[in-house]
Amino acid sequence: AGSANDLARKAASPLVFRPTKTNWMLGHTAGLWAFEKISKKGCITIGADYAAGREYVGDFAATYRQQGGQIAKQLWSPLGTPDFGPLLTTVAAEQPDFIYSFFAGSDAVRLLQQMKEYRLQGKIKLIGGGALYDQEDVVNVVKDAALGG
Repeated sequence: AGSANDLARKAASPLVFRPTKTNWMLGHTAGLWAFEKISKKGCITIGADYAAGREYVGDFAATYRQQGGQIAKQLWSPLGTPDFGPLLTTVAAEQPDFIYSFFAGSDAVRLLQQMKEYRLQGKIKLIGGGALYDQEDVVNVVKDAALGG
C-alpha cells in the first residue's frame, strides 16, 4: 500500500488516469503562492501526523524551501488531538508571519476554534488545504473562526 503521492507519481501507470488531485498538487502550489504572496521567511507548519498530513505539509515545505523560503519550525499533532494549546503556545512565542497547516474534520474544527480562543486569529495568517476551511463539517461548526486567516 502506498500513499496518494506514491500511487499517483512514483508508481504511475500510463494505463491509469487519475481524475482528481494529489496531495502534492495542493502542497506544492501553496508553497509557490505563499513564497510569492505572503512571506519569504517566518513560516511555521502544523500538520496532522499521518500520511495525508505529512504529504500536504511535506510538499508545501519542500517547494517553499526550494524557492528560498525559511521555515522556523514544523509541528505535528496526532489525529484526534483534543488540545492544541502546546502547539499554539509555541506559535504565539515564535510570532511567525504565517502558518501553513493541514487538518481535516474534527481536528480542523478544534484547531480553528482554539486559534480564536488563543487570540491568534487575525494576528497570524493561517493558510492550508481546503479540508481546513471549506468542508461543510468544518465551516458549519466553526463559523467566524474560519475567517481572518
